Amino acid sequence: MQTVDVIIRPLLSEKSMKESEKGRYAFLVHRRANKHDVKRAVGEIFHVDVVSVLTTTVKGRTKRVGMRRLEVKQSPFKKAVVMLKKGQTLGGSTEEVKETGVKANEKKNEPRRVALPSLLSGVFGKGKKTKDQGESEEK
Repeated sequence: MQTVDVIIRPLLSEKSMKESEKGRYAFLVHRRANKHDVKRAVGEIFHVDVVSVLTTTVKGRTKRVGMRRLEVKQSPFKKAVVMLKKGQTLGGSTEEVKETGVKANEKKNEPRRVALPSLLSGVFGKGKKTKDQGESEEK
């Protein structure tokens, strides 16, 4: 198996973020990849020394979706937790990831700002007059 095909993506969760501070990183890996493949791939891609690899296959579960509540089976996947040599990290720190997450959350929670008087004037007739509309509509 080629190095590029082994690691699919990193798993980002609250638990994996805490573990990354201790030097343990979680990845979603190819289902046929074994521990040796994962160790070699992480070492080559990130240029780090891997101490140990823990793998587990997570069973696909059934989930109810849609209006008719149909049962859909999710695919099983393989998860690998990689422990690095003390003092080594995989590029970005957890603080950077947390900061970008905070910025994204701040953006989502901003209230919408809409000019209500101009909106209501189109729906309910005249509505409240603003300075621009004041003199032209009175005549």
